[in-house]
Amino acid sequence: MRLGTKAYALVLKTVWYAFEHETQFTDNDCLERHQCQRFTDITAMCAEKTARHPAAKLPAKVGKQMHALSVAVLINSNAGTVLEADRPAFTKRIIDAFAVHGHAALVVVVPGAELAREFARLAAVEDQLIVVAGGDGSVNAILPEAIRLKRLFAVLPLGTLNLIGKDLELTGNLESDIAAIVHGTDIDCDAIKVNEAIFHSNAGLGLFVTMAMERQEARRRFPFSKKLGFVWAAVKTMGSRNTIDITYDRDGVTSFARADAILVTNNRFTGTPWRRAQLDAGLLEVHILQAPTLMLRLKVLLATARGTWRDLDNLTITSATEMTLRRRWRSSMRVSVDGEVIRLANPARFAVLPGALRLRSGRPRSPEGANTELG
Repeated sequence: MRLGTKAYALVLKTVWYAFEHETQFTDNDCLERHQCQRFTDITAMCAEKTARHPAAKLPAKVGKQMHALSVAVLINSNAGTVLEADRPAFTKRIIDAFAVHGHAALVVVVPGAELAREFARLAAVEDQLIVVAGGDGSVNAILPEAIRLKRLFAVLPLGTLNLIGKDLELTGNLESDIAAIVHGTDIDCDAIKVNEAIFHSNAGLGLFVTMAMERQEARRRFPFSKKLGFVWAAVKTMGSRNTIDITYDRDGVTSFARADAILVTNNRFTGTPWRRAQLDAGLLEVHILQAPTLMLRLKVLLATARGTWRDLDNLTITSATEMTLRRRWRSSMRVSVDGEVIRLANPARFAVLPGALRLRSGRPRSPEGANTELG
């Protein structure tokens, strides 16, 4: 699908409108005015700042000195907010926000590929709460270790959409979210397993894969602004063509579909911004969208911004506890899992892992339900 100048202008306006309604950015975006610095320089400065904090040095092997800490904040150095920030100041802001509530915080900054290993290492200390700071992809990266270790953790949303953060009643304001984490309630959350991968929110095919790949490119082009990067990626995706043919088995019933986008979600999303009323309902939902023309895609964007997307005539929604997707004539398929593109063997088998995750939500706890990790 090739777009002319007027069409691109229309797409840009619609994408920006939908983006502003969906993301609801807060004061974290003031960090955009800071100049983005080179990764190696910033990481070194951040490590120096953290090392000066009492008991904050991360040893080669977790030792007794870490037991003085009540919080370990694990930050993805590639998260949108982190890339935009003056990182030493940002690290100090996190430390100071926890200190207001009487808690010392260790801040560990690592690339996304090292998040799972670092999470497992920090989890060796039983009396501290691990806070994963990043976007939906950052949280996704640590899920296998969190499930294996049966480890409670909190989320500090620093990404673009922050679906899991919104479901945990976190606002995107750093200080407010840290206060909510300190005084929050621990809840159970389902996870979804697809072949060997695990996700907390959604997995998509077709346009969702295109969007995720364009966003990865946008992060390289616009490391100083996640807003600009998201809009650039969305406009590029609107002009793409990626129709796919699938068969899907849902609780023993086989169906065929030709679609431009397929989204499998962990429990039921509604409204704008996308939210889940229940995180442990034990269901997955399958959304099959036919939108081959530009006007249909603009209609989808506007419906998403208005919170009426579930009522679209060209969207089919079904639910199940297990499902298998097969792409015709393919031995494997690319899937966007919580915003990160991976390749899965064909077919893709989805199954609910009921209550597999233990998360700290931003919902205030009652005095009689006080948590032991912080408080």
